[in-house]
Amino acid sequence: MNSSGRPFLSRKEFGEALPAWLRGTAIGLPFGVIPVGGADVPTFMSYGLERKLDSKRKDPQFGDKGAIRGLAGPESAGSATTGIAMGALLALGLPISATAAIMLAAFRQYGLQPGPLLFDRSPELVWGLLASFFIAMIVLLIINLPFAPLWAKLLKIPDPYLYAASPCSAGWASMPPRRRSSSS
Repeated sequence: MNSSGRPFLSRKEFGEALPAWLRGTAIGLPFGVIPVGGADVPTFMSYGLERKLDSKRKDPQFGDKGAIRGLAGPESAGSATTGIAMGALLALGLPISATAAIMLAAFRQYGLQPGPLLFDRSPELVWGLLASFFIAMIVLLIINLPFAPLWAKLLKIPDPYLYAASPCSAGWASMPPRRRSSSS
């Protein structure tokens, strides 16, 4: 698929991605309420399904050509899992993902018990949290749209340099702040 540098999908791209979004969402939703490893399992399952469906097409697009379905399906599966996991935490008190477990610990630290009674006892907290998720998505969209070309340019870095940079950046990030500031 050729990149045209547009931040939004064309009608054709949207129509091609829509079935993958729906399939990915259907795969990700059940994994949001069962503790199986977060969003990783449904993401890989969705990618495998999209790849299998693509191989049956007369003009396969996975590989050199690129397929929007290979991104749309797994991303929607991961997003569906994450959203439902947060719902399971708030409504049932079940920490399905690592993020939900950390939030459960924070709730418990403040004396709150996630579950059905949380909506009755602290409705302002629940609705404020849900509103903050919505606002965060809008802010992320506003912040990331201008930087999309920069993120795309990272793909042009040769693999050996990326492999070498990963341990270096991990080591730098793990330094105490005083040593980090003097080494940069």
